[in-house]
Amino acid sequence: MKFLNRVLLSTALCLLSTTNYADELTIGKSAPAMASIAQRLHLQDEGISYQDWQGGDLTGKVRVIHHLNAALGVDEINKPFIDTVTALKLSPSEFSTLTVLNVSDVASFLRQMAKLQIEDLQRTHTDSEYVLDTQASVRTAWGLPSEGPSITLIDTEGKVLAHKDGKLEANEVQAFVALIQKNLP
Repeated sequence: MKFLNRVLLSTALCLLSTTNYADELTIGKSAPAMASIAQRLHLQDEGISYQDWQGGDLTGKVRVIHHLNAALGVDEINKPFIDTVTALKLSPSEFSTLTVLNVSDVASFLRQMAKLQIEDLQRTHTDSEYVLDTQASVRTAWGLPSEGPSITLIDTEGKVLAHKDGKLEANEVQAFVALIQKNLP
């Protein structure tokens, strides 16, 4: 019985420690850093390397952070916004799109497929940044929903300018684009 009580107590403590105590994203505040479980892709010649990413290195340029779960079609939800931003042809020294792909909820063979796809994207879109999140660390630290996409706009100081979970409507696309242009260095 003592053993069972210890197991139950340990389980309860583990659940409490993983409960969403996220700092969450707040307009005008820096995006919360997290444990370095997520991995940022780096293109080196034709090879890809991975480095720990904590979300705290978001200064120096305006960024759109596109957080996605590895689910069919989720990347299409905010495609009109991403296409609009891409069409602006902004300087990579002033602006970047950072895509965080959460693969924590998918089977290992699908995780490997997602990893290969994001590596191909990094090779194709060298001015964009990509992060592979195998533990849902970004979602947890930032208080993002477990399904669907999120778009976060960060200024040159790493502060949140705007955030939206789910699909951006046409008027929101225009508002986000205006914020990007207003905050370019």
